[in-house]
Amino acid sequence: MSKPTFRMVCIVAAMCALSFSCETQSSSECDVGFNLGGSNPPPTIPIEMGRRSGSFDFDYETRNAMDRIEVFYEGELLFDSGCVSESRSVPVRYGPGKGTKIDVVVTPNCDGGIATSWKFSVGCPVDSVPSVKVNNFEHTK
Repeated sequence: MSKPTFRMVCIVAAMCALSFSCETQSSSECDVGFNLGGSNPPPTIPIEMGRRSGSFDFDYETRNAMDRIEVFYEGELLFDSGCVSESRSVPVRYGPGKGTKIDVVVTPNCDGGIATSWKFSVGCPVDSVPSVKVNNFEHTK
């Protein structure tokens, strides 16, 4: 059985594409989409967001098979699709924190099926609720 591959599509840039193996686990930048089908290994995909807080659009489609997609920031669960077969767009907010990456974890065939096909895209963050430091304490407006 061949290794599953991801196909990364740069949405904002002029149609660039890159394929890499599930084992690669290299980080990708925001404003990308991932598409995978016919594979069961649960991948964790790090996405570089370029800032320590913000909100972004997360679009996903789990097509005909039941899959679960989770989004994490610094170990905190930000979004959980549940075990679903659907197409949806959700706003996701993260931070503030120390890191600039989120992790997207896909659990294919969460209902015990044998074939899957899913895709998702992560938009780049926009400003989140601003915070201001006063006397070394951080306050959120």
